[in-house]
Formats: sequence, C-alpha cells, structure tokens
Amino acid sequence: MQAIRTPTAERVPPAMPPPVELVDDAAWNRMTSDQSPLADVEWIRCHANAFGGAVQLHRVRRDGRLVAGVPLIRDDGFSRVWVTQDSEHCPYRPISGELTREEARELLDHLLADAEGVVLRRLPVASPSCDALRAAAADLGLPIALVHGEPGDARIALDGRPPPRRFAKDLDRQRLLLERHGALELAVVTSPGVELVSSLDEAFELETLGWEGRGGAPICADGSTLRFYAELAHALAARGRFALYTLRLGGKLIAFEYTLRGGGHIELLKYSFDPAYASHSPGQLLRILILERETALGRVHAYHLGRPSPWKQRWATDVAPLCTLRIYAATPRGRAAHIIGSVRSRVNAALAR
Repeated sequence: MQAIRTPTAERVPPAMPPPVELVDDAAWNRMTSDQSPLADVEWIRCHANAFGGAVQLHRVRRDGRLVAGVPLIRDDGFSRVWVTQDSEHCPYRPISGELTREEARELLDHLLADAEGVVLRRLPVASPSCDALRAAAADLGLPIALVHGEPGDARIALDGRPPPRRFAKDLDRQRLLLERHGALELAVVTSPGVELVSSLDEAFELETLGWEGRGGAPICADGSTLRFYAELAHALAARGRFALYTLRLGGKLIAFEYTLRGGGHIELLKYSFDPAYASHSPGQLLRILILERETALGRVHAYHLGRPSPWKQRWATDVAPLCTLRIYAATPRGRAAHIIGSVRSRVNAALAR
C-alpha cells in the first residue's frame, strides 16, 4: 500500500513490519460486501501497517469459494494462543464472512493443531459465527470460556424509521442561532483525492481544539494513529466504504464525523467540533443531519456509535453485547491455559468493578 501524502505526513512513521500477508482482495471484498467495513481486508491491513503484529489471515473455503476469514496474531508466551487484532481503535471485531458449524469445527482443528488456545476479543455475541464457534467447540469437547466483560456496541437502529428526535426542539433552536452567523452546510467526502486529503487534515486539526486535544489523545498526537486513520480513509474511500461528514458555518469547519459506511452500517470512529460553538451543539446537530440524510437515502439500517458512554446511550436505541470468546485445546497444556485464562478474567473483572 502506498503511503498517503498529507500536510502532516512528516509525523507519520514508516509501516511497522511485518505487514499482513497478501490476499486476493477481490475475493475478500466480495465476501464482506454485505458486512460492516470493519470486516474488510483494508481495515485489517491498515491496522497491521500502523500498529504492527504478524497478522495471519486464516481463510475458510466452501466449494473453492472464500466464505470466511479470521485475522489472528500468534502469541507464543507461556501458552501458545491465537489472538485477534485489538486496540482502542477497534469498536468491535466481526468475523469476516460467515462460518457454519461444520466450518467452525474445521477452523478450530486447524488453529489448535499447534496451539493451546484461540482468543477472540470484542466479538458480537448475537452473531451466527459466534454461535457456530461455540457449538463447534462443544462438538469437539474443547474447554471454552465466554467472557461478557467487554464494553458493548451502542447503536441507533434506522431501518427506514426517522432518527431519534429526543433533542429535536433544542437542536432546531440551536440551528437557527448558528445561522445568524452564516450559512450552514452539510457535506460528505467519500472519494479519494485532493479533497479528501485536505478535508482529513482540516478535521484532524479541528480535533486538537476540542476535549481530545485538551486532555485526550487526538489523532495528530501519535504518528501511528495518524497513519492508521489517514491510510484507512483512502483505502476504503477507493471502495466507496468511507464517509467524512462535515458541518461548515460560513465556510468554516465547526464539526466532523469520520465514519466507515457500507453493508447497511455506519461506523462512527472519530468526531469533534469547534469548542467556540459548543453552546450551540454543532456535533449533535451534525449527527441529526447525517441520520436524516441516510434515512432518506435508505442505505443504512444501523448507525454504530461504538463503546457506550453517557452521551452515546442517550442517542442509542440499543447496546449490542460483545464478548471475549476463549477456546482451548483438549490437551493438558490447553486445559492449563483454560484455567489460567479463567483466573485472569475473574481478576480483571474484579479490578474493573
């Protein structure tokens, strides 16, 4: 993948070796076209390029056709385990494609042939692949642990319904107040090119003015994070699976949402607004405008806000549960790894409480 040249390119470090192995992107893209872009090979590759990890793509074929894939990193510590890619930037980790029960058994046989365990983090509990893996583990008599300690996935269900209007009266008033200072313009950038480069740079700079810049971790503050979000935007924009929504006042950017969009999903990954206009709620106003636009177009059934927080739960229609699924080999070392993993999970849960 070519480096993305942006005005902040000097802060982007070189990709961390080794990159994810090459795959037939066309076959993978066909497999995940109806899924969230979080299942796309571009997400997997950009994450590996930015944050490292010897990611291996374990693929499942049915009658010679690619039907599922699981990106995993080998951890050869005390116990040899396969673990999913994970970082604070992963809202959840869907299995790419979809596994049947029989295919899940074959995958587990393959993964546990030379390892003691498989650890799948931030996996949607209510997903066919999660059900298939749990059933396959039971069929094979493998020790299994399903840990529900993961933060969930806050979502707004659309499905043709109007977006939430809990704040409608106040936001309508704030919109009128903002329009006294200039024309409000909602725009969306979805294609790679000069406009996306300049819009991303402008959005990342705006983020440094808000709460992320004051006490959080803005994208521009870390070269690897900047590489990830810049490359991901261009890679998925090339497939029509990215959208940068912006709200401008008199031509000035006052709010943005960096999202992935595809398969009926919008994934909100980053957002910010100009604190100078905080009293007029530009971020919330932008979100309402986005939801109204996408509902009218009818292409989106779920708007994912990510890990729950008080403001997200005010918007969300539900919070989908996530889990860590741990499956171990039916060997002495595998059973020992199961016990150790269970103890660690209990300790971590107690510390979290």
